[in-house]
Amino acid sequence: MKFNIDRVKGFSDGFIAIIITLMILEIPIPNAINQTELFIFFKALFIYGTSFMIIAIQQKRHHYLIDDLTSISNTGICKNMLWLLSLSFIPIFMKWLIDSTFNIVPAFGYSVVCLINDFSIRFLFLQILKENPEHQIIQITQYREQFSLKHIFIFICILCIISVIALIYPRIAMICFIIFPTIMSSKQCLTDKEHEKRI
Repeated sequence: MKFNIDRVKGFSDGFIAIIITLMILEIPIPNAINQTELFIFFKALFIYGTSFMIIAIQQKRHHYLIDDLTSISNTGICKNMLWLLSLSFIPIFMKWLIDSTFNIVPAFGYSVVCLINDFSIRFLFLQILKENPEHQIIQITQYREQFSLKHIFIFICILCIISVIALIYPRIAMICFIIFPTIMSSKQCLTDKEHEKRI
């Protein structure tokens, strides 16, 4: 059974808007102008900025996957919900990162959540490929590679390397855990530009 894609698009966009709103509300306002308060404030802005970028890029990937569709199956809706679920964990770990100074556990969890998000959108991609083999974006080899297991394997390997670094230099590793998912997600922008050249 097929369902109208417009409701899925509207729900997904609204859900992402709520996630971003919750994230901005988690930024603590300084109670005083001193070094400690300003450090916490700018640290929160940095974490919010990276989280916003990750969600924005994932939303753009989602847009390219479903924008040209007219319908979607029940399985496709379920996998889309799983993708949204994985996105909804980002504000939780963002809040944990803001509240925990130089704690490696929430930083590691933050990266793992981003990895899960990559897995979930890949499942959605495979479902759309199965249902719509003629879908325009799927014909682009470079975009197909971004959703491959190779991409996820590289993500996992780098995550393991940073985990080893955390045993020796925990503060450096914490910064890497925050920045790394942003860099991996930003690679999608290159694919998007390739897509725009071809259409």
